[in-house]
Amino acid sequence: MQLMEAHRNASVRELNMQLTNILSQLESEKKCGEELSKIRKASQGTCWWETPFNKLRLEELEQLKEAMEELKKNLINQAERLIVEASNSLQPVLGASSSRGNVGLDVDVKIPGPGLSMTPHGYSFGYGRPLIF
Repeated sequence: MQLMEAHRNASVRELNMQLTNILSQLESEKKCGEELSKIRKASQGTCWWETPFNKLRLEELEQLKEAMEELKKNLINQAERLIVEASNSLQPVLGASSSRGNVGLDVDVKIPGPGLSMTPHGYSFGYGRPLIF
């Protein structure tokens, strides 16, 4: 009987220790969650670009415009780089034109991807008129 009582007491102590550890972890996670909530609430005021356009101040609209213009410039540069790389990889196929030069050569180079091609008149993304730089 005493052996069973000692075994039961040991099990209760073990379970109490496990419960204490779990409660400690839960408290730690609650504190972490509270800190994350504070950070999220604090950052909501700093992410002005996520605000609807009609609620932005003039200064913020000007910053957004500059950022969009910079993004456009970077996209154009990236597209040009990809087109040059693709045309360089296609050069062996078009190698016969090197002896004549490119005089009078009208080539429409297709770039793998969603409708992107380079025409003699500019870049075409497959949506209407070509984009001319």
